Amino acid sequence: MFKVGKESCESFKYLGLDLSQENETIVLSQQDYVRMLKTVLIDKDRVKTSPLSSSEQTLLRSKIGQLLWLARQTRPDIAFDVAAISSKIKSSTIEDLKKVNKIIRKMVEVRVVMLCFLMGDDGKVNPITWQSKKLRRVVRSTLASEALALADGVDLVISLAALFKELMHNENDLMHTPVDCFVANKDLYHAIYSDKPVGEKRLRVEINAIKQLLQGGELKKVKWIQTNEQIANVLTKHGASGQDIFTLF
Repeated sequence: MFKVGKESCESFKYLGLDLSQENETIVLSQQDYVRMLKTVLIDKDRVKTSPLSSSEQTLLRSKIGQLLWLARQTRPDIAFDVAAISSKIKSSTIEDLKKVNKIIRKMVEVRVVMLCFLMGDDGKVNPITWQSKKLRRVVRSTLASEALALADGVDLVISLAALFKELMHNENDLMHTPVDCFVANKDLYHAIYSDKPVGEKRLRVEINAIKQLLQGGELKKVKWIQTNEQIANVLTKHGASGQDIFTLF
């Protein structure tokens, strides 16, 4: 037993998040959090290739932490740029601080409310999550990088499907929780549905794991789409527009 400090409903703030519920729609935004973000003062005489001092690196870590929280909760459109900067803190330069300032200015100028949970007229609920991170191992080809990303994504979405199933129906099987995946790499699509194994032996493990999930019914299908239809581009490419993601909401 423990004492609950405060209970709220319908509209409230929690850890920098603004949550509100209207009918069957839950809206999650961080507009107030964005307004609190401040850029870093940089001496105009500093060369962009100059390494950061210890105190500047600490400041950079702080700003990256603030932006990562924003990217992981409501702003997938900045996820790639923030992840790219965070991966090189030890060798960071003035240019990285300037990039952080640019992202902060973008957040302040472009305020977007993201809907993280939706329920349609048909009663279907769509929990949404996203990630932008480095691959878990070095790869030798685009096919391998796409396959690893798909494998990690499949693992995440199947666990979410299982959780959703348990919460909504108190069941652990996935037979009635279809999971669809969409890829923009045609070679990966063909590798998954082909009987011919790929050349890279380590890659075969990932491909075969996906094939087994398809055969077992945990994964309903993997579908190939055009690159310009891939809304996840903003999570993998610098400068990609997040507008496609925003239009979903």
